[in-house]
Amino acid sequence: MSLKERRLGISLFTFQLKESTILKQIDSLISKGAEVIILPRENTFDFKKEYLSLLNLLVVFSPTEEMLKSFISDKPPINPGKIPLVFAMNSSTKEHFNLLKYFTELIDQQGIFFVPFGINDREAKMFQSRLDLISKTCSAALKNEQIKPVFLENHNL
Repeated sequence: MSLKERRLGISLFTFQLKESTILKQIDSLISKGAEVIILPRENTFDFKKEYLSLLNLLVVFSPTEEMLKSFISDKPPINPGKIPLVFAMNSSTKEHFNLLKYFTELIDQQGIFFVPFGINDREAKMFQSRLDLISKTCSAALKNEQIKPVFLENHNL
């Protein structure tokens, strides 16, 4: 599905607004015709929920363990049935086990999608999404599809 004239929310930590790899992908979404609304956060989803009614899709960069866990609960902070959610994983070594646990519980949930990710050997065994696949993942999510494979082996960026 085309991203043209689609309104995409980008939720990221304020410090990520300086990261060139993320900014490059946001530019790519805009060049494909998407209207991008940046929703900076300090911790969890601490932006105004009113923005969600304006969006066709929400991309969450570097979801925390707490954020992923909240979508397994009976009352998630955002209803993925109303707005597709795309998670772009990025973790430290200590978070690996829990992030994988939540990933396996969320991967089959309706309305939740993941940018393909793997272990980045150059970055101390961190989980990291292939940011170059964000546009493709968003297009697929708007069609209610997950691009595959989701987990990539020997992932080097």
